[in-house]
Amino acid sequence: MKMRRAAMMALAAFVLGLAAATVPASAESPIPVPSPRPAYAPKATAKTATTPTTSVAIPKPPAGGYKNGRVIILRGLHNVWSRGMDALAKKFEAQGVTVTLTNHSHWQRLANEAIEDYKKDKNVAPIIIIGHSLGGDAALVMSNWIVHNGVPVRFVVVFDAVAQTHPVEPGVAEVLNFYKPKGYGQEVTGSKRYKGEIINIDLTQRKDVDHLNIDEDEELQDDVLARSLAILQGQKTASR
Repeated sequence: MKMRRAAMMALAAFVLGLAAATVPASAESPIPVPSPRPAYAPKATAKTATTPTTSVAIPKPPAGGYKNGRVIILRGLHNVWSRGMDALAKKFEAQGVTVTLTNHSHWQRLANEAIEDYKKDKNVAPIIIIGHSLGGDAALVMSNWIVHNGVPVRFVVVFDAVAQTHPVEPGVAEVLNFYKPKGYGQEVTGSKRYKGEIINIDLTQRKDVDHLNIDEDEELQDDVLARSLAILQGQKTASR
């Protein structure tokens, strides 16, 4: 308990430090400066629902394996508190899916690679981006950057982002957001032009889940895995 409290305090100190820092504008489109979230959720500007998670069956791998698509998983601060993302990546790999697992700070390099590769080969799609904490922030910013450059993003999954301030833009088909609203997490919303689907899962009632372990939850991981595999097989996910 003491270690968890210390970790939360360290994360809060880091977040507040970033909020106080001056962030220069640049062509790198930096991740929005994190700041603690209020205990209420902002009004959604796109189709948004707050529902409990549902059990989704993990589909069998297709004959010949998964040949299309790209799955990118982003850890949070210093790769310290997002080891659930490593476990999720291993679950994808066990199903025969190649995964790029890295720190959130590498989001733009990966985004530019996806943009360049897609323009050469459309089999890069469907693009799936998953992130926890600062990795969740990066997943949202990264998806907007990719669609801004004319490349569709099929599915974005957020595990308790800490600074989501930019609405999701058209070109992102679907967003699944797991969050704890009385900590750092908040609802994800879409821009006025957004026509996709956003599912916000409020985990307030899950007393066993907090910001530091939300990404380690087996039920949530398997939900994300099943939805993602269905997309890679060309199916609609259970949320659509």
